[in-house]
Amino acid sequence: MAKVTTGIKGLDELLQGGYPERSTILVSGTPGSGKTIFGLQFLVEGARKGEKGIYITFEETVDEIKQQGLQFGWDLKAMQEKNLLRVLNIKAMNVRIDRVLEEIEKLVKGFGAQRVVFDSLTTLITCAELLEGIEISRDFKNMENITMPVVFGDAVIRKSILSLIERMRVWDITILLTSELPDNSPYLSRDTVSEFLVDGVVKLKKAMGKRLLMIEKMRSTKHPLVEFSFSIEQTGVMISEGEVRKW
Repeated sequence: MAKVTTGIKGLDELLQGGYPERSTILVSGTPGSGKTIFGLQFLVEGARKGEKGIYITFEETVDEIKQQGLQFGWDLKAMQEKNLLRVLNIKAMNVRIDRVLEEIEKLVKGFGAQRVVFDSLTTLITCAELLEGIEISRDFKNMENITMPVVFGDAVIRKSILSLIERMRVWDITILLTSELPDNSPYLSRDTVSEFLVDGVVKLKKAMGKRLLMIEKMRSTKHPLVEFSFSIEQTGVMISEGEVRKW
């Protein structure tokens, strides 16, 4: 299977070359664990190889993302000028997810993107109106449609996430989704369902003064099921050679 390099030293070795091409990967973790940097580094790696990428944030401004990039020597503005990168801020509040995806899909196809990062799935699901936000039923006595709001319970959220990920798959590109993860959560995402729908999951956390990474699953890839410590250096995220050599 063809692989897409992550740009993270040590992680590609653990994944037999990188993420599976045209897969959907979930990067989940507690606040401050490094999810945004993981996403940016993935796109920077693509730009270095001439592969176009799009970074979509539902939380931070475009300027904030570019400033984060500069901390690691990544000139995102220059990459944009070379038509290798787009950084977008989308206001998801009270916007239907299906309409958000329609606009993103147009951009992905028009730009010819090969890599896309959504930061974060948690914010999109929390802020946007879900796909099943309105229920339509038929009043056969008066022969008219009746619309009514649906209570946003777990079933609706799960169905919306399923629809969202299924729609992304047809884009035929490699996608990273980030998700917030509460401390000590038994799940791999805040929504508790996306980890079952994606092709791979990388979990990040901070514990005992260390940053830890675990590859929870990865389609068609033999990988270790142990935690690795990683660091965020001046050039980005890296797993030490010593850590990789242990496996």
